[in-house]
Amino acid sequence: MAEYRRLVGEGRIEFTTFHQSMSYEEFVEGLRPVTDAEQEMETSAGFRLEPVPGIFYRISKRAEVRTGGAPDQDLAKEVQHDLVTLEGRNVHQMSLGEAGTRGGEAIFEEAIENSIALFGFVDHDWSAEVYENYDNIRAWCEQTDEELYATPNGVAAMTHHFRNKVSVGDILVVSKGNFQFRAIGKVLGDYEYMRRESGHYSHRRSVQWLWIDRDGVPVDEIHDSNFTQKTIYGLKKDRLNIAALELYLNLGRVSAKMCRHNQRISF
Repeated sequence: MAEYRRLVGEGRIEFTTFHQSMSYEEFVEGLRPVTDAEQEMETSAGFRLEPVPGIFYRISKRAEVRTGGAPDQDLAKEVQHDLVTLEGRNVHQMSLGEAGTRGGEAIFEEAIENSIALFGFVDHDWSAEVYENYDNIRAWCEQTDEELYATPNGVAAMTHHFRNKVSVGDILVVSKGNFQFRAIGKVLGDYEYMRRESGHYSHRRSVQWLWIDRDGVPVDEIHDSNFTQKTIYGLKKDRLNIAALELYLNLGRVSAKMCRHNQRISF
């Protein structure tokens, strides 16, 4: 029983009963309506449908992530020395474009291809030192349009977080809707403003993308609840599965080292 509990805790066992009441949607994947309340938005109309992974989908994704074989002792030492951990880092959830829309997917692909995080909202340069202070960001928004700062999800709060609360070395977890994540990266640079012709997504941070899965992975692999609809916010470490998140952080690094190691052996 102790071994069973250990494997359940590691996410390697899922318990289910094949009962006539269990649907395909529960076992594999189904659509779930996301209401205004779940989106935590001040204004929204109706609802939208998001895919929710079932038991079989979740455990299959875990198996896909964790396969690949164990490295030998020399490689294990090399990898261990170079692992990325969460020690001394904050973790932030961020949306990179609206998942499932043509424009949103284009923003996501641009960010991944160019190793950056792109932030939308108002087309204003926040680079000046005065904007290190939230009150000054809010004052500018208030002077321009009071609706921009009035809500907790407003421009002032989100801009302050992206510009000032995200530090170099922090981790960004990119959401895919409320129920999945599709990329994880390490922040390499401070806030930058680079105006775009469209006037949208002119704000950026340099990022090293450590893991990407465009299909998405269930959020409960790394966090104890679904994401909210905020563009960016901090994730509390006591609600994160630290071991699982660090596994994702290092998957690409370990795979690359194993590939180079195997090439050396083959020659």
